[in-house]
Amino acid sequence: MTAPVGLPEYQPEDAALLDDTFGPDVFPTSVLVLPSSYEKLVERVVRAESVLPVTVTTVSRQGIPPRQSYSLVVTPTGRPLAGAAWSSPLVLTLSPTSPSYAQVVSAETTLVGTPLILLFRRYVADEVESLHWRAEPDTPAVRAAILRATGVRAGRGPNGPR
Repeated sequence: MTAPVGLPEYQPEDAALLDDTFGPDVFPTSVLVLPSSYEKLVERVVRAESVLPVTVTTVSRQGIPPRQSYSLVVTPTGRPLAGAAWSSPLVLTLSPTSPSYAQVVSAETTLVGTPLILLFRRYVADEVESLHWRAEPDTPAVRAAILRATGVRAGRGPNGPR
């Protein structure tokens, strides 16, 4: 697939924010201790092309261990909380080197139907489009924090009054 004109290159500062991982609160029973995902939330919202409520619709494995990766298809379920509107399903890929890989392996059978807030941006590398993302739990607290980060008052969408 060739990259659309105008997409930025994925840089180290992007990787620090849209790191292709799930926030630790997505897996509340996880024993993995990670720093608060809210520290960088404002920067992530600003960096993201879109911040969307989504639901995990499929989880599939590619390859064989130890190089097995996971692909999660997520489908938008509402208007963006910030950024561009997006209606098409998105594919999130996790390699065995992803910090979220073990969590996805453990929760694989229960992830379908999970509501998330997906922060993502498309990039270009070697003339090929790639998607980088961060997923947070779809909770009132996360939504409120995102709306605070965008300066949107409660009861109004990110694109003005309803």
